[in-house]
Amino acid sequence: MKNIRNIIREEIKKLFVINEGYYDDKGVVRLYHRVGTKGDLTVPELIKSVYKNGLIPKDNGEMGKVIWFSDNYEDYAKNGKFVVAVDFDTAVNGYENNEYGMLYEGHNGYAMNTIPFDKLIVIKIPVIIFTNNGHVMSSEEVIEFIGHSRMPLTPDDLNNNSLKPLIYADVFNKYVQPYIKYPDFIKELDPNTVKIVNILN
Repeated sequence: MKNIRNIIREEIKKLFVINEGYYDDKGVVRLYHRVGTKGDLTVPELIKSVYKNGLIPKDNGEMGKVIWFSDNYEDYAKNGKFVVAVDFDTAVNGYENNEYGMLYEGHNGYAMNTIPFDKLIVIKIPVIIFTNNGHVMSSEEVIEFIGHSRMPLTPDDLNNNSLKPLIYADVFNKYVQPYIKYPDFIKELDPNTVKIVNILN
């Protein structure tokens, strides 16, 4: 027998289905998902999980198992360290009309199906963690700091950093190196003071 919570969820979904197609004339919209902590996963485990399994629907107590998205980067994704996106064509709006089981309702989007990593646009991803205080730097931040005209982040800054930086080299090489002017940033790091690891394989 269904409990009242499941009945309410189904009724909410029915309301959304009634409105399917209402936003089908917006063209392609970019929808952002801020990857949050999942259980007891560490940062590298979280990256590995999303890299290997993609985004998986999760029940957060509101709509059943879905993946939440927002079209507003400033409100939803700006402060995240791990943010991915999909470019969603609203012409196929509706749970039954697209491969993700995606419904877009004009601000939020909800996907009912797993979205593989290779279908995601990586907006930013954790690249460096300072092990003494747990501070994480995203690819977006690292690119910005390396390119800073007055106080750029350099390999020497990391080599001489008392906070014991750990860098995800394969993530860095994929999501930072192509966007900076250093020929090979990682090669200038001292492995005696900066822990350098690969986590994607």
